Amino acid sequence: MNQKRISRYDNLKGLLIILVVLVHVMLSRKFIRNNEFPVCLMIESIIESFTMPAFVFVSGMFATKKMTYEGQIEKLVSNLFLPYMIFHLLYWAIFNRALKQVFDSSYHTWYLLSLFCWRLMVKPISKIRFQFLFSIVWSLICGFTPAGQMLSISRTICFFPYFLAGYYTDKELIPKLGNTFVKKILAAGVILSIFLLVISLWQKGLPMVKFAYNRDGYAYFGMSNIHGVLLRSLGYLIGFSVTICLIILIPDKECFLTSFGRNTMPLYILHPFIIKTGEKVLRKTQVLSSMRELEFLLFSVIITVTLCVLLSSQYVSSNFQRFMDVVTRCFVKKEQTAYL
Repeated sequence: MNQKRISRYDNLKGLLIILVVLVHVMLSRKFIRNNEFPVCLMIESIIESFTMPAFVFVSGMFATKKMTYEGQIEKLVSNLFLPYMIFHLLYWAIFNRALKQVFDSSYHTWYLLSLFCWRLMVKPISKIRFQFLFSIVWSLICGFTPAGQMLSISRTICFFPYFLAGYYTDKELIPKLGNTFVKKILAAGVILSIFLLVISLWQKGLPMVKFAYNRDGYAYFGMSNIHGVLLRSLGYLIGFSVTICLIILIPDKECFLTSFGRNTMPLYILHPFIIKTGEKVLRKTQVLSSMRELEFLLFSVIITVTLCVLLSSQYVSSNFQRFMDVVTRCFVKKEQTAYL
């Protein structure tokens, strides 16, 4: 893939990681869920409707297709499973410590475990006919059960269609489909229409945020299986549509988003530790509780930008790399590996 293609997808990952961090910062004031801050909830509903679907889709696009299965397992253990174990246990030990929840993936490390599973699953499943259709059906059926957060099983199943679709998508194809000004305008119109739809559904009382997590069964939301299947199907339509439109619209040259997209691993892994620690400090000083909605929104944006700039810096990225290389040499018989 040429540099133009690399920049396009780095920019997309950069945009997505910023939005992920923003949502996590906003979650630091949990009582916005009581409709005290409706604008914040609306923004969160919009962001949650497409960020992880797009992330998973792009991860599937860049999953190695020519690697031997033995080499793949070795690399995935070093790059994904080992970081998951380390940072999940660390997060659990610092902020949770409930023994019964040690196997419940935290609100960010679940992605490492799921990505590890997707990359192991995709080659064997690619041998099955109509595998994409089966992945959709299986994810819809998954909602019949109270899967919960246990080892991120539900998320692994329900987000897998995005990974599988990305795995089979040519990186050159989508940008070429929208390589005219008119088509870009059309893509922007589709995104705007979808966002208005999400806002409308949220205003009608549908649990757009938590449902987008793909973590809980339909019964958890008081839905029948039919209604749950319909809403999850709509979620797939929204996720795929916005992802494709974003790929069309995202700049294909280096910009301020590029560095964020190239250093997503340390940014993604480390930011929840800082947010959670800061949340505890601010709760003691009651700074968050005294903020009005506009103040809190501005505060969230400032903290998000600060975290993204600091944690995506070359200094943090290099030291994170060195730390993981040391850990990898301790647990895996493997030479230095890249995490960026």
